[in-house]
Amino acid sequence: GCTLHINTGKVPYHPEAYELAEMGVIPAGAYRNRAYAGAGVKTAPRVTRAMEDICYDPQTSGGLLLAVPAAAAADCLAELQGALPQTAAIGCVTERGGAPVYLE
Repeated sequence: GCTLHINTGKVPYHPEAYELAEMGVIPAGAYRNRAYAGAGVKTAPRVTRAMEDICYDPQTSGGLLLAVPAAAAADCLAELQGALPQTAAIGCVTERGGAPVYLE
């Protein structure tokens, strides 16, 4: 009943990962993830194929995404960044739109 909006410009990743994705060097699991979840993902025109590949990369999945109430987001982010400096707020959740996930 909701839509997840991911601001790809705020997603932390290693610069080398982007370079490799631009060359098409991505894990086979990324193709499987795209095949499994891709029908529910809408991508803004400005999002490159390399960035999409990074978002589908299985090496970045698992326990890396938290959803917290908006009122608690700033405090939660500050506390997490104290322990994990690369922590970032990368999106928001809204009422269900046209797709479950938007890469923006």
